[in-house]
Amino acid sequence: MGKLKSFFQNLQQHVGDSQPSQSTAAAPPTLTQGFPNQQDFYRFRKQRGVNLGSWFVLERWITDHPFRFAKDPGQSDHDVARGSQAKDVFETHWDEWIKEEDWKWIAERGFNTVRIPIGFYHLCSVDPSVLVGTDFAALGYVFEGAWARITLAIASAHRHGIGVLIDLHAAPGKQNADAHSGTSSSNVAFFDSTHKAHTTRILTSLLTNLLNFTRTHDPPLPNLVGIELLNEPNPPNGDHAALQKWYRTTIAALRKIDPDMPLYIGDSWRTDEYAGCMGSLAAQPS
Repeated sequence: MGKLKSFFQNLQQHVGDSQPSQSTAAAPPTLTQGFPNQQDFYRFRKQRGVNLGSWFVLERWITDHPFRFAKDPGQSDHDVARGSQAKDVFETHWDEWIKEEDWKWIAERGFNTVRIPIGFYHLCSVDPSVLVGTDFAALGYVFEGAWARITLAIASAHRHGIGVLIDLHAAPGKQNADAHSGTSSSNVAFFDSTHKAHTTRILTSLLTNLLNFTRTHDPPLPNLVGIELLNEPNPPNGDHAALQKWYRTTIAALRKIDPDMPLYIGDSWRTDEYAGCMGSLAAQPS
């Protein structure tokens, strides 16, 4: 009982507001030594979560205002990015959609985790190569302020004891036909081999940059609870075997970077089938 009390006292000491440093480092011992450690507390407690929709990946049915200057058909991030005043529209929305009082409101109502959907293009300031060969290739300047705000969200959540799940909501080529996959096109091209390989590399970049941020922040941040690899993928012609193969390949690549990071998948509304697939993967020797 004394060890558990000491753990919670130590956790409280690390809940504070400060700025990240610029160096990189391995996971600090204070985050990872012993069990339960600070990361375990955030990742494996009973999750009472809420999705922070239409913050970084816009959905017009949730918030219409950012679409006022969008190019037709005016339904996606890509349409807004090609419209007038796009950079200002996005950055104003990112700064105003969730504020400090909202984090306080969320925590006061018993939620301890949030899911933050992002698009691959939101990484462009820390990794410009994510845009190469995509519909967003010429739009990096519009999204260059996104990453700083995503990391600020993680730090803000930590001040209120809230964990953060980062969800790749929009992948290159689109993993489904909906506008929240980045563009308004109905063409689902993610399942081409080039886009799948590019998305795997994007996810390795995402994980690397998230680790660099959380580990070098002062104090280090233990509240990154996982990464969701893909939101609502919908394979053409029902080719779920190809999607499951991609999941296995991508998980293996991410495990080389951090074997302990919780990884979540979109199961294409086939929970039993994908649970079996992931169960067999977990049973394999590492």
